[in-house]
Amino acid sequence: MLNNPSRKTFLLLHSGALLLSARCPAFAWELGGGGGFVSNGDTRVIPAVQSWFQTEFGLLVGATNSGEKNSAFNQQNMIAHASYARPLARNKSVQASVGIGALLSRTKIVNYEFVGQSETRFSRSGGLATGLRWTPPLSKSLRLRLSWEGLFVPPGLSVLFWTFGHSQSLTAGLGWDF
Repeated sequence: MLNNPSRKTFLLLHSGALLLSARCPAFAWELGGGGGFVSNGDTRVIPAVQSWFQTEFGLLVGATNSGEKNSAFNQQNMIAHASYARPLARNKSVQASVGIGALLSRTKIVNYEFVGQSETRFSRSGGLATGLRWTPPLSKSLRLRLSWEGLFVPPGLSVLFWTFGHSQSLTAGLGWDF
C-alpha cells in the first residue's frame, strides 16, 4: 500500500496536520473532504477526490488525488499543498490562499510490441499553489466548500504528459469545524 510516493506524501501531510492540531488544542480547525475535477490545461477533465485541513490562523494543508486509465497508459496524480489562507470578506466565507505545492505522478506505459512489458515512471514537481474558496456555514459546525485551486510549475519541471506547467482543480465538499 505504501509503495506509491503519492500515498506516502498524502499520509505524511495529513498525519502532520492532525498531530499539530492535537499538540495545539487552542486551535480551531476544519477537516473536510469532497470531490470534483482536475483540468490538465487542455480539454481533458479528470475526476478527483480532495481532502483538507485548515487552522484558525490560516494554515491550509490539502491534497487532490486524480487518475486516468486508458489502453496505452495508467496515470495517478496527487497535488499536495501547504498554503496560507486569508479571508477576503468580513464574514470570512470567501478566502484566498497562496503557498507551495507539489505534483506527484505515477505513470505506467504499456508496450504492446512486447507482450507483458511495461514501464513505470515516478515524477515530482514543485511550484506555486494558489486558491480561491467559498465556505458558507450549513450549521454550527458543518460548512459547504466550493473551491478552485491551481498549481503553477516552472518550465522544465513538468511531469510526463503534463508539459504545460499548470494544473487546476474545481471541487465541492463538506468540512467540519472542531
